[in-house]
Amino acid sequence: MVEIDDGVEDDNESIDHYMTFADYGETYLDVLRRLNSEVPIGHPQNIRHEIELTVEDNYITSIVNKPVTEWSWWDIYTQDLESASERFADQPATRRSRLHLVYNQDSDHDYYSDRIERRIGTDRLDPDSHPSPVLVAGILEEEAGDNKLIRLKLSNTGNYDAYGIDAILYSPDGTTFVLDSLIGGGGRIEAGRTFIPDDTFQFAANVDDYSPPVVLVRYNDPQGPHVLLSRLFLDDPDENIDNKTDQMLAVQWSVSCSTEFSYYHSNWLSAEYFNPGPAIIDASITVYYQHTDGTIIDTETSSLSRLNLWV
Repeated sequence: MVEIDDGVEDDNESIDHYMTFADYGETYLDVLRRLNSEVPIGHPQNIRHEIELTVEDNYITSIVNKPVTEWSWWDIYTQDLESASERFADQPATRRSRLHLVYNQDSDHDYYSDRIERRIGTDRLDPDSHPSPVLVAGILEEEAGDNKLIRLKLSNTGNYDAYGIDAILYSPDGTTFVLDSLIGGGGRIEAGRTFIPDDTFQFAANVDDYSPPVVLVRYNDPQGPHVLLSRLFLDDPDENIDNKTDQMLAVQWSVSCSTEFSYYHSNWLSAEYFNPGPAIIDASITVYYQHTDGTIIDTETSSLSRLNLWV
């Protein structure tokens, strides 16, 4: 069974179904190509393609005249989990299975699909109107013998899930020694949810009058990664933190090129980093040069005696 949902306005209400077969050795792409052949539909004289399909070099470029572009794509769902990691063109077609194709596009180029914007109620034609997670992290400090524990209370007050969530702890000036610096590592907080993770930070104070360690919370949404510094210290774990977004400060960075960027020649790049928290003593900044396949090609580290707001 091949199922095609080719629109964003019907919100899954109109799905075209094609009952067909899979010969031995065929791939799902072979099945779609067969459905692309000219056959009579409803009347012997009505000859047309069952499914309009365009393929170039074994890559689908359009289905039912809905193209694959930088801002539009087809999501493909199969029931064969064993071949899910293979390229679609190589996935063997399984008999008595379903191939579900869903068309998506991002009309305003804000990295949220039109389907998502329609479901949540934002304007799919306005890049400034889109869903967004709004993450708040409250800090709860506890005694643990000679050391101290920090628990986080996390709340997503936005209208979209935050995912890939983790938090790190660092000492800005050496007056504390961080013993456990990571919480999470891939968590997800649904919109409107609040919870306290079981995982904790741990640190030791080197002096009586120490500077509190700094908590950074990192998460992702369709627009990319985000890093927030929390200044929200709590006395009570039951305290409502939903209205404390002003205590979350954005850590910002940018990379710019003074001339048109070239993939084949040397480029002069300028990197800026904004630290909204306390100055970091004996800091360093490391730049990773990464290939498009994810391989780290080189690294470059610069030491700073003091990292203030802008560097």
